[in-house]
Amino acid sequence: MGAFFIFFVILWKHVQSCWEYQFAIPTDHAFINQWISEHPLYRNIQVKQLDRITSPFTYRFWQPVILLPTFLDLTNEKELNYILTHEYIHIKNLDLFMKWLLII
Repeated sequence: MGAFFIFFVILWKHVQSCWEYQFAIPTDHAFINQWISEHPLYRNIQVKQLDRITSPFTYRFWQPVILLPTFLDLTNEKELNYILTHEYIHIKNLDLFMKWLLII
């Protein structure tokens, strides 16, 4: 009973978060666009920004989105490259699928 309760709490929080993520703004930045073209996957990756988050992360399994905080300095290309590569590895390794598999 407790496991079902925890599962539904996690599911509810996920639904609430996805509702907030729809307000994310697509990022049109030359370095990011170039980085995406250099890192092709069988799924299209989008990069968006949202002011309601404090650290970068990835969401969505089928159409992955790398979500960046709006306060992130997009002119620091070295740091941006590290962040995008880190999130790309999560997408490539199907970490979101594994996360939900473990939750279930």
